[in-house]
Amino acid sequence: MEKLINWSELSRLITGGDRNGIRFKKIPKKHTEALDKLFIEDMPKWWQEQKSKLADKPEAGGQKNNKISPTELD
Repeated sequence: MEKLINWSELSRLITGGDRNGIRFKKIPKKHTEALDKLFIEDMPKWWQEQKSKLADKPEAGGQKNNKISPTELD
């Protein structure tokens, strides 16, 4: 999971601009409340919205190969 997180951007979001305030091996206790809100409340809501948007889109389908075979010309 640590590899999926862009720690610099996460730190910037939570601290209001400091890219080094939160790091993989150093998460200050004063930021745990904001991180809990992000991971427990905001991200699941965001993911549910994304899933519903994906469900509303028509699936990509159709022919993958638009070439006409010689038998179709007859």
